[in-house]
Amino acid sequence: MENIEVVKNFHVGTPAPIERAVVDTTYTFSLILFFEDLAAHDVYQVHPIHKAFLEEFRVFFEKVIIYDAN
Repeated sequence: MENIEVVKNFHVGTPAPIERAVVDTTYTFSLILFFEDLAAHDVYQVHPIHKAFLEEFRVFFEKVIIYDAN
């Protein structure tokens, strides 16, 4: 995803080893992407690199949760 020109910044991570009721640790990894604006997000959604990623790795996803924020 880092090679998609509209991605300003990104981070791949795993749950922090924190045991608090308000911390969600039910996921195995996270991908956080930052865009300049909604138009950049829309370009990302149909970008060939993004589509190729989905095709190659979707078999490994049991569940996907997306949080969009601005």
